[in-house]
Amino acid sequence: MPLCTLRTNLPASKFSTDFEFEFALQIAKVLQKPIEKVIIHVDHECNIRRGGDKDKPVLWLNIQTIDRFDKDSNHKYGPPIKTFLANALSLDEKYITISLQDLSAANLF
Repeated sequence: MPLCTLRTNLPASKFSTDFEFEFALQIAKVLQKPIEKVIIHVDHECNIRRGGDKDKPVLWLNIQTIDRFDKDSNHKYGPPIKTFLANALSLDEKYITISLQDLSAANLF
């Protein structure tokens, strides 16, 4: 069950009306998880900065899921997700940060 929280200082107007659906499809494909299990939460217009510069875009994606992330395979998840986000939001990939967290199935209800 991928739980995806995206926080950004970008305005809501930068996101297409079907962004969450398209992003869920991308997450399901990249992580090889069923689309029905993907949860997407987007917080736009957040008071979030990188390096204190209020004029630069910031996008921080945190993905939590069961039995997927480890040091040997994490490198293959970031690039396609960053490319999708950069294209969908017309944003340079250098403004995108992704954090991955492996969850224990015992901790989800």
